Amino acid sequence: KPNPFALILLAFGSSLLALTFSRSAWIAAAIFLLTLIYRSKFLNPKRTTIILLTAMTAFGLTIFPLRQLFLNRVNAPATTTEEFSLVGRAWLIEQAITVIKEHPLLGVGSGSFIIQLAERAGEFNFVEPVHNIPLLITAELGIFGLILILILIFSIGKNFLTTKNPNAIIIGALLMSLGAISLFDHYLWTLAPGRLMLGFVLGLWEGQIARDKYNFG
Repeated sequence: KPNPFALILLAFGSSLLALTFSRSAWIAAAIFLLTLIYRSKFLNPKRTTIILLTAMTAFGLTIFPLRQLFLNRVNAPATTTEEFSLVGRAWLIEQAITVIKEHPLLGVGSGSFIIQLAERAGEFNFVEPVHNIPLLITAELGIFGLILILILIFSIGKNFLTTKNPNAIIIGALLMSLGAISLFDHYLWTLAPGRLMLGFVLGLWEGQIARDKYNFG
C-alpha cells in the first residue's frame, strides 16, 4: 500500500541531491531513473510512476529558483575555479596513466597512488586521487585489479539483465548509478564512508541474486 513517509523522504532526498550541484551525482540519478524505466515491466507500474514523478518534481522545484547556477554547472566552465578543476582532473588522469605504465602488473599498492603522486608533483599541482576509480584501481592494483573489477561488472550486468526480482532491479539500478559516479569521482574507493556505502549496496545486491538463485522467496 502507499507509503507517504517514504515519498516524503524521496522528495527531501531529491531536493538535497539538487542542492549538491554535483554533476556526477546528477548523472548518476538520471541513470538510476532511466534504468528503472528500462526494466519497469517487472516493477509495479503505478508505484514506479509515482516514484519517478515525486523525484523529478522535487528536483525541478528545487532547481528552478537556482536555474542560472544550474545552467552554469551543465554548460561550459564559466569560472576560473571550474576551469582550474578541469585542468587539475586532466592532469591527474595523465599522472595515473604514467603510474600504470611504470607499474602495469601489480600497481603501486592500495592507497599508495597519492603517495607516489606527492613525490613527483610540483609545488602547485593537485595531490589527490585521480577522479576515476577504474584508473585508480589499475594504478594501485595493476592489471589484475582491473581484471577483477571487469569480472565483477560483467557478473552484475549479466544478472541484472536476466533477473525479474523487483528488489534486485532497484538495487541493480543503484549499482549502475554508483558506477557512473566512479567514472567522475574517487570516494567510493578512497574514503571509508564511500567504501561502506558501496559494500552495503553490493551486499544487498548479492542477497537478492541469491534469493533468485536458490528460490528463498
